[in-house]
Amino acid sequence: MDTVFIESLEVDTVIGAYDWERTIRQNLLVDLHMGWDNRPSAENDELHLALDYAAILPASAPLNWWKLLPSV
Repeated sequence: MDTVFIESLEVDTVIGAYDWERTIRQNLLVDLHMGWDNRPSAENDELHLALDYAAILPASAPLNWWKLLPSV
């Protein structure tokens, strides 16, 4: 098992439970460490078997609006 590190990713978003919080944009700083087996994709250079970063942290993340931080 390999460890994939995504560190200091900045995500601009609207987040908050209160109405006043949802009127401002906030910058979240994300650190993510996750286990991933890179061997299947590395064996034959198969891109479709590689970790899909877009599925983990979608490019549309800055456009999403969350109420609670754990939802992110």
